This record gives sequence, structure tokens and C-alpha cells, in this order.
Amino acid sequence: MKKYLPSIIIVLIGVAISVTGIKKGDTALGIIVLAGFLAVAGVLIFKKKKTGIEPAKSFENFNYLKDNIDGYHLSYKYDHKLCVIKGEAAPGKNLKGAELTFKQEPENEFDKLAVAIYSGSERIGYMYRDDHQEMANDYLRRGWIVKGYLISTGENARYVVGFYKPIK
Repeated sequence: MKKYLPSIIIVLIGVAISVTGIKKGDTALGIIVLAGFLAVAGVLIFKKKKTGIEPAKSFENFNYLKDNIDGYHLSYKYDHKLCVIKGEAAPGKNLKGAELTFKQEPENEFDKLAVAIYSGSERIGYMYRDDHQEMANDYLRRGWIVKGYLISTGENARYVVGFYKPIK
């Protein structure tokens, strides 16, 4: 109920103004005002929350993933926290926006499904053990493309990873 309160107030104000307009003989104005207030209330009720996971979008600059790469289409795109290895330096500010590559490490003693994240030839961390790691392994095993870029640096570094499927 609390989250709907602003919308309810807006609708009540709209109804009051509309009724006033209709009583004064201006029915069209009353209806238009009410419709406007209902639209605003609807936007407040149905606005979406940011989840950190977003569908693939079209961006074509260095900081974003391309829609298509060598016959592969961007199918999924996720914002994720970088798993920085204890004792290793976290990615520095100069890497923000850097292009990332993802490589499987089946010989990793801690996780046979480990996916290392590289900026150039430097390993900067790993994907956390979760659905995205599983998805990356699946895509890399099939020879499909997994690319990304670094969006923040330091101990709480974050990256965006894109999963590309072949264009049929």
C-alpha cells in the first residue's frame, strides 16, 4: 500500500481538478486533466526496478559491447562483480573501460569450472561461481564468443560480460 500512496494522491488530485473543470462546464478539459494524472500515476506504479541484469542493447563505442562480432550476435549482457584473487592487486583505475576476455581454466585447483578474466595478457580476476560462470563455460566450450569490459576498478571492481551466439 505504501508504494502506491504517491499514485493514489496524484489520482485524487486529478479527480478533484477534473470534477472542478466539469462543474464549470469544461468537460473536455476535465477529462484531459484526469487522463494526464492517471498516466502519471500509472508510470509511478509500473516503473521497473534496476536489477543489474539487462537485456542486450545496441551500443557501438569502445566502452560497450558491439551488437555483432564476426558472425556472432550479442544475446545476453550482464553487469557482475569481479572476483579478485586474495593477495593479487585489484584492477587499477587505468583499466576502467578496458576490453576483457574470458578463458576457461580446467586445471585450476580450486574450481575445475573456473573462468579467468583477462585484460590483454594480464589476468585480473575470475568470474564468481554462479549461473554466469556456467553460461560462460557453455559458450566457450561451444566456441562461441564471450567478451566484456571493466566498468569499475579497485576492490569492488565490476565488469559487463556479453554472450554472443552464432547468427543463423
